[in-house]
Amino acid sequence: MNLESKADRIKTAVRAGATVHEGQPGGGYVVRRHVFKGGEEQWLISFLPTGWCVGLTHADGQTLNGKRFFIGEVEL
Repeated sequence: MNLESKADRIKTAVRAGATVHEGQPGGGYVVRRHVFKGGEEQWLISFLPTGWCVGLTHADGQTLNGKRFFIGEVEL
């Protein structure tokens, strides 16, 4: 049984260089990672046409601010 959360799978994919879209394959919402000088990471869902962002998760770090996430046509 795989105990890794969907948030963890998304983060692993982005760290490996994959583009992860939220909402629909190839859509305008993309998961972004920012690394601060101390190594702390910030995870955002960014709407590419406007630059609008929301955190990938709620404050608990696991509840996602999105429902469907894709690498290419494959849903995570």
